[in-house]
Amino acid sequence: MTITNPSRQVVANPGAYEFGTADRLRKTLTVNGVSVEDAAGMFGVTRHTIGNWINGRVNPDKRTLMLWAISFGVPLEWLETGEWPQAQKKAPSEDGADVRPKGFEPPTF
Repeated sequence: MTITNPSRQVVANPGAYEFGTADRLRKTLTVNGVSVEDAAGMFGVTRHTIGNWINGRVNPDKRTLMLWAISFGVPLEWLETGEWPQAQKKAPSEDGADVRPKGFEPPTF
């Protein structure tokens, strides 16, 4: 038997759904199958330091984040903000004028 209380509202803690840099660092290790010990060897630091980073006790510096991004193939912006960078491509115009600079048209035979 299930008892429900329609007047009871459950309000989730909004902060519980926010993921920080530490969460993204941990995610990159998990997805790439890299252990904390292996990561420590990659970055020349102790396991304790990696643990501090992935548990959010200490934030790595910018240089470390850049190296982490390169090592695991993720954008630095994503590690820092959680936002995946959008491609900065401009849509071509209707007449195709901005597709190729003048003088680079393919030969037509």
